[in-house]
Amino acid sequence: MAAYKNAQFQAAIEHFKQAVADDPSLLMAKLYLATALKQLYIPEGDSPENIKIGKQAIEAFEEVLKEDPNNDTALASIAQTYYQMHDFDKAKEYQRRRLQVEPNNAEPYFWIGAIDWALAYKENAAKRQELKLNVPNAQGELPP
Repeated sequence: MAAYKNAQFQAAIEHFKQAVADDPSLLMAKLYLATALKQLYIPEGDSPENIKIGKQAIEAFEEVLKEDPNNDTALASIAQTYYQMHDFDKAKEYQRRRLQVEPNNAEPYFWIGAIDWALAYKENAAKRQELKLNVPNAQGELPP
């Protein structure tokens, strides 16, 4: 725990791996292992090594869900990692799973809406660019 608290995530990962190997029933060790892996992931970084780390974090959180399918921390972390990896369908899938666990939690609703808005905005922006609606007229005004 000291390595994790001191942001020494690589050392923490090794300690948590050892804890899980020593006692596979330690759910908190699995959760901390997954969380430490997620801390190494750089959001939106597209290098192969970074993507590998993100996938390892997701896999580690999935191990937590095998034992505790309603673990909101694992569900939220997977959703966030998929969002940061721009896999919006998977991000929404895990946000929906969170809603099944905590239907009164507003956060998953927010994230689903934010993802839908971002996707719609991207499509709208591309269409406006295609129609040259982003080009100002002689008075410097953009068309509606």
